[in-house]
Amino acid sequence: MRNLVLIGFMGTGKTTLGRLCAERLGYAFCDTDTLIEARAGRSIPEIFAEQGETAFRQLEREVIAELAAMSGLVIATGGGAPLDAENAHRLRAAGDVVLLTAPPEEILLRVGDPRSRPLLAGASDVHKRIRELLDERMPAYVQAAHRELNTMGHRLEALAERLSAPFQAEQERVREVLRLPVALGERSYDIWLGSGLLAHKAGELLAQYAPGGRACVVTHPVLTPYADAVVEGLRAQGIQTTRTLLPAGERFKTLRTVERVYKALLEARLDRKSLVVAVGGGVLGDLVGFAAATYLRGIRFAQVPTTLLAQVDSSIGGKTGVDLPEGKNLVGAFYQPSLVLMDLQALRTLPARELRSGLAEVIKYGIIYDEALFRQVHADLPQLRRRDLQVLMRAIARSCEIKAEVVAQDETEQGLRAILNFGHTVGHALEAVTHYRRYKHGEAVALGMVAAALIGEEVGVTPTEVTLALHETLQAAGLPVVFPEEVRVEDILAAAQRDKKTEAGRLRFVLARRIGEVFVTGDVTEGAVHNALNRQKRLDYVPPR
Repeated sequence: MRNLVLIGFMGTGKTTLGRLCAERLGYAFCDTDTLIEARAGRSIPEIFAEQGETAFRQLEREVIAELAAMSGLVIATGGGAPLDAENAHRLRAAGDVVLLTAPPEEILLRVGDPRSRPLLAGASDVHKRIRELLDERMPAYVQAAHRELNTMGHRLEALAERLSAPFQAEQERVREVLRLPVALGERSYDIWLGSGLLAHKAGELLAQYAPGGRACVVTHPVLTPYADAVVEGLRAQGIQTTRTLLPAGERFKTLRTVERVYKALLEARLDRKSLVVAVGGGVLGDLVGFAAATYLRGIRFAQVPTTLLAQVDSSIGGKTGVDLPEGKNLVGAFYQPSLVLMDLQALRTLPARELRSGLAEVIKYGIIYDEALFRQVHADLPQLRRRDLQVLMRAIARSCEIKAEVVAQDETEQGLRAILNFGHTVGHALEAVTHYRRYKHGEAVALGMVAAALIGEEVGVTPTEVTLALHETLQAAGLPVVFPEEVRVEDILAAAQRDKKTEAGRLRFVLARRIGEVFVTGDVTEGAVHNALNRQKRLDYVPPR
């Protein structure tokens, strides 16, 4: 969602109205002055007195730059923030900027003790000083704002309603819900995608898959707000529901953790008419899916992915499993969920690195299947990284459609489905070699996709312009493209040999003929892999422009 940004002189109501609007919209409220004080560990008057205005303005620029990269916020700025051209540009690009105004006399009444205001402290005539500052600042305010609102003589609630109305209308548009089918005969199921699904529809949708009246929601501690919405929704439908917390991280994707899930399901007295719900990212979904596939020889489970990567990839298609020390996902089963619920609101709190990791998989779908998607995602990257929910919804929906189409044709990866592994041969090996601690999955896949493009160049099937386009798009998404110098190619090859994608001891790679068309081959020599990864370490494959 767009941000609502309130600018204006001190005493015009930015903080008070900002809080009211945030409550109405369900947005987070951010006061830049408060954030600056928290970062500096001292009050604004103290910053001015001890470090000067220059230091304060630098802190202000840093805070505004961070907020402008986020979405779904109500931002109240300090009075001087929009005077800086860089701040004004970022705020206008980040949302709807509203200038709040009030007459000097009203401002004088509202500011209280002028000694607490660095720009008014020491003025012999405070009213005159306010008028002077207003005259000086108003041209910059007007230039930075999209619209203006006088806060004099109006009830605060009425003003908040007026400010919030355009955003509430946008929320209604974004709350469109898509229902995407995964056609697998008797194992078919639906993907539901929308904003606010967990709060408004999760219980109703999930309850029909718990005919025995019992459910267990498995999640991570940091995701309890989303898990709580699922639990409350199920309980409202009369389903006895428990919640189990698991530690987060790839290193916990083990059989030992699966045993913890088994015990939780036993304690909750779940039977074959019960439902297990995984609320989390790809690691949790894979692990809980495997537990559901093997507990009582299989009970129903639902996926509620909370990361972009899980929404577009791991939650769809029925791949479940856990890791062994020798490699990733070496123990598992194809076991389809009964339902997948994707709430875009979960992406608002997703760390930026996790969001970028998910973008790698979205870019992958364009490379392997849909050139139009690849071009569109490249053009939309600024909005995607700002978490524009409508743009995210479009990218996620198309990615899910592609995954569903491929899975419907090849459920157990006997042929076509292997194209989904583009970048994964090297990516999985890199994760294993670095002990699953250095790279997020999407980051490793990004490096693996560049490697696959270079391998394709080495064997004469991938045009250089494909490699360049992929490299440029991944970089624009904030993903790594340079292979780590300290990782030995021999170690990557050894790890790849243990991967489940090998056949008769031969490595299989997915290579690109062009954007939108790839194929699977086992005819890649170790020499080609050596050459490609060594080139990727040096980046000498990028020709001068």
